[in-house]
Amino acid sequence: MAISFTKRVSLLNDADDDDADDDADGGDDDDNDDDDDNDVMMMMMVMMMMMMMMMMMMMMMMMMMMMMMMMMMMMMMTTTTMAMTMIMMMMMMMMMMMMMMMMMMMMMMMMMMMMMMMIKFSYTKI
Repeated sequence: MAISFTKRVSLLNDADDDDADDDADGGDDDDNDDDDDNDVMMMMMVMMMMMMMMMMMMMMMMMMMMMMMMMMMMMMMTTTTMAMTMIMMMMMMMMMMMMMMMMMMMMMMMMMMMMMMMIKFSYTKI
């Protein structure tokens, strides 16, 4: 009985000390709020990583396309097919531009979603 009582007292003292530390730090935040913040941050980080990876892949694909187009140009260096190659190049450039635009739009959407989530989380805490 005495041991359990002392244990209880020690636990209470520990809790009080923790509260005092929180006050000294300048905020009486609960731990679970911090955990929520960390979860949101982790999710944001993952999203960022995914976006970066997608961007890298797109860049790689664009580079490959450019290389292919250059090779084709070198192959078909005759006067008759020159116009055709030029048109092909234009088409490829357009496709690349479209891809870039799509990527940008997706990035913006992701950012907006992240911001919304952050705001929602910050308000649910209050």
